[in-house]
Amino acid sequence: MIFTRDYWPDNSFEELIPEFSGIDSNFINTVEKLIYEEFSNDGNLIVLKDGYKIYEYYNDNSSFEKLFDLKSVTKSILSLLVGNYYITNPEFINKKLSEISPIFTDINLAIGDIKIENLLTMTSGLNWKNSGLVDLYVYEMIESDNWLDFIASKGMDTKQIDKFQYSSAASHLLGIALSLDSRKDLEDLALRMFSPLNITDYKWERDPQKFNTGGFGLYLKLEDLAKLGVLVNSGGTWNNEIIISRDYLAKAFTRQSKGIVRYNYGYHFWLSKYNDSEIISARGKGGQLLSTIPKEDIVIAFCSNPDNLKKPNPDKITHLILDNKL
Repeated sequence: MIFTRDYWPDNSFEELIPEFSGIDSNFINTVEKLIYEEFSNDGNLIVLKDGYKIYEYYNDNSSFEKLFDLKSVTKSILSLLVGNYYITNPEFINKKLSEISPIFTDINLAIGDIKIENLLTMTSGLNWKNSGLVDLYVYEMIESDNWLDFIASKGMDTKQIDKFQYSSAASHLLGIALSLDSRKDLEDLALRMFSPLNITDYKWERDPQKFNTGGFGLYLKLEDLAKLGVLVNSGGTWNNEIIISRDYLAKAFTRQSKGIVRYNYGYHFWLSKYNDSEIISARGKGGQLLSTIPKEDIVIAFCSNPDNLKKPNPDKITHLILDNKL
């Protein structure tokens, strides 16, 4: 089934008064106070309802054109790239790394046995140290000369296979596997997914071996991040074109592992619930957030200073919008 809309925001979003979309505009004063207090007035926000922009906030005039460092939101966008590749290559998620390239078994035989689906669900069994969502090895990996070798040096913890363990290493292996299987850089695969949405300005960092980074390192404009939320809420379709497999999204947005605290985990997406609303979110350090509520067709895109020491929780913004439904 192809999702239809009144219009598709190929260029920019059409605007609508919040009340016309079923949202009380009283949320505006509260959300601006929240951004000021919790994000040191360094937050940038777009709220969409039914594809229309009902609110936006930029902390300065230059932020509209700024490429924001998405941090771990990159992981979820990588998952969308897998969903795009899945359309013609559904067998990819069932492959082992060793079936994709000998590069993985060359560094560690056990790593070659990891399945793509286990990387997507963060249940690979990689021996990786973290504390909740804090990735304790990631800075050592970044400083190393070869990220694959660094990951291999940590080995496997077989007791952790099929158990959730958040890891940028898993995302990096996933990104490399997707690149090698498709014979395209992630940046090129992104272009294929972004082009129908008219997303043309972006940057994606690379590791020392020139692979695009899988767990972080993608930079996008806030409006373009919001477009990806519309794509999610549209079931992977855009203007009568299938961009992401609907079957893949059904798996991606279904609990595949327990996650942490109040969040379950799908395929590199966080799943939660607030009142009667199911929330799908992509989350990154410092409050970076893409939050979608498909049932309500709401999208919340938020970017701030990723080095904010307050460690704010942008979920408060999502909950505030939902609390103001008319």
